[in-house]
Amino acid sequence: MDSQAASPEQLEREIAYTRGEIDRKLALLQARLSPRQVAGQMAHSFGSQGGLFARNLGATLRDNPVPTLLLGIGICWLMIAARNGARREEVDYRRDDSPQTADATAPRAAAALAMAEAAAVASAAPAARAQEQQERADGTFGLASAHR
Repeated sequence: MDSQAASPEQLEREIAYTRGEIDRKLALLQARLSPRQVAGQMAHSFGSQGGLFARNLGATLRDNPVPTLLLGIGICWLMIAARNGARREEVDYRRDDSPQTADATAPRAAAALAMAEAAAVASAAPAARAQEQQERADGTFGLASAHR
């Protein structure tokens, strides 16, 4: 219907009708997706296919004992780790009692970076000297650097 030619009363009736349709669809969706309905559908599905699932699972476990054993060990390991997890979180692995903040570790990081740079320069110096000696012996000293 053309909205420009419609009267305000006609528009209100259409809006009310549309709202009613939306309300009915929402109620239907709520009924279909309610926890009780979903649980019932899952129980029905498991009941009709549960026997087949159990037989297939039993055959798979019987035919593959090593993976089954490894799976059991892994599950036990996870259970033990979860039980000991609370105690492990309480352990403080710092060597001293001072709080470690970014400001406190910045000088250490800068010193470590400076040491790494100095080591890189020191290890590169003998190679550069050897290359220089080789270029002098070949008579090409300074030519290779001009072409780079």
